[in-house]
Amino acid sequence: YDSIKVRLESLCDGEAVSSSVYVSAKFIPSCSQVIVSVPLSNWVYNKETAFNADRTTKPLLINLMGYSTNFSSFKKIDLEYRLSTAPNWTRLHTYYKTKAFLDAGTETSGKDTIGSQTTLSYAFNIANLSLPDGVYEIRARSTCTNNTEFISDLSTGRVDLTAPVKFGTPLP
Repeated sequence: YDSIKVRLESLCDGEAVSSSVYVSAKFIPSCSQVIVSVPLSNWVYNKETAFNADRTTKPLLINLMGYSTNFSSFKKIDLEYRLSTAPNWTRLHTYYKTKAFLDAGTETSGKDTIGSQTTLSYAFNIANLSLPDGVYEIRARSTCTNNTEFISDLSTGRVDLTAPVKFGTPLP
């Protein structure tokens, strides 16, 4: 918006007591949106969903979609999680728009280029990470070269890998 006139005028004295100013405003668009489409909120990852019959682990599948690599300044998407009571996010994986951005990234592992994919999938192996039981939040954060970012809605769920145990002495 360019040269918008803002005028303040006295109700009693009219134009005799008035002033005006011209204002211009430009808006920087946020980065491309990104959606955590799977898992939906209120997911549960427990002994039944975490392990196969042969006791190998089954990861929690996370899908990201709704992003646009055609967004002019789009750079990358970070997939992150945290225990809901924790202040800091932990990066799981970073997806870069181009190989040049990938090569310039500071991560030593857990990074890929997006290529032509319209949905990104990540296998979050919670059981192998030995995360404590609790409520967890998953989010995706897109970052652009103009220092803007978009943070997805949270997908909140529960990790409950500790099976109940018997305690006490049974009585007849």
